[in-house]
Amino acid sequence: MKINQIIREKRKQQGLTQEQIAEYLGVSTPSVSKWEKGNTFPDITILPALARLLKTDLNTLLSFKEDLTEIEIQHISVEIYELIKEQGFDIAFQTAMQKIAEYPTCERLIYTVAFDLKNALELFAIEGKGTYQEDLKKLFERLIKSENSMISNQAISILIESHLECGEYQRAEDLIKQLPDSALDQKRMLARFYMELEQYEDASKIYETKLVETVAEMQAILMGMTRVAIRDKRFDDAQYYADKYEILTKDFEIMDCISHAAHLELAISMNNAQECLSIYKEALNIIQKKWDINQSPLYKHLELSETQIKNYNTDLLPAVITEMETEKELSFLRDTPEYKSLLAEYKMRFYANRNKH
Repeated sequence: MKINQIIREKRKQQGLTQEQIAEYLGVSTPSVSKWEKGNTFPDITILPALARLLKTDLNTLLSFKEDLTEIEIQHISVEIYELIKEQGFDIAFQTAMQKIAEYPTCERLIYTVAFDLKNALELFAIEGKGTYQEDLKKLFERLIKSENSMISNQAISILIESHLECGEYQRAEDLIKQLPDSALDQKRMLARFYMELEQYEDASKIYETKLVETVAEMQAILMGMTRVAIRDKRFDDAQYYADKYEILTKDFEIMDCISHAAHLELAISMNNAQECLSIYKEALNIIQKKWDINQSPLYKHLELSETQIKNYNTDLLPAVITEMETEKELSFLRDTPEYKSLLAEYKMRFYANRNKH
């Protein structure tokens, strides 16, 4: 919470009026009103007396343990990610929980680390995922009550997806009803606002971010349609949807190495060993090439840190290798000489590159 929110909340907890606060501190009632609205701040000389009057301490009053800057949160996010790679997910998870315990009301921190940990669970092969997922679900449930609509809506969306994956359809439906109708248009409206102010770079960032999100959503939809068609044994439809997935990915320049992901789903479902091998060969070859989203005119205003760009280029190969080694659906391939050779070749490349660094 901000200092104005803390003053208002603590005053009400003590059963004091703004007039009483003003009289005790020797200031005007309008001054106290402005503090609570966030228009002005108390003079530093009266902060100790204000803290005593509100029966709190200066650390709480000044949000020293509550508010972090975006830069501080970004540094924590990078630290958590490095811990996952160097010391394992459990150490990173415990560190993240300690940070949240240290700043329990910093919703931006809670959202950022919870989102990062959620993505890591999906990217890396980690034992005991279920326990971690339940703990992360509790964090997102805390954020539903956030006064920040962006954080609240994102938390709701993540929980909806989680409940659907677990078959908890009623809980998912209840959360869907909590999403405001305006949530989907919020970013576009902000971009229009920046255009009116002639802040074109800010508007471009929003539109480009929205484009990435929209393409990712369309990819997820086409992948879902492909999987439905496969289960329904409509293989011609599945092929059509997979083709569209490939075209979308390539046309909007979102990592060529995943352009055949839907085709891979279809090939696996049909135990088509030759097609699976062909797709993996192409994907593994593309992964070797450095990918930078800012090289595309579509996304040149997006701001990715050097760490984020590096992570995109270093984490995909081990993820694909892990998938090839552990996915049950690929068991029909594991005894084939071509598959073994391909896996061995890229494992050797991965370990060779890692030892260089």
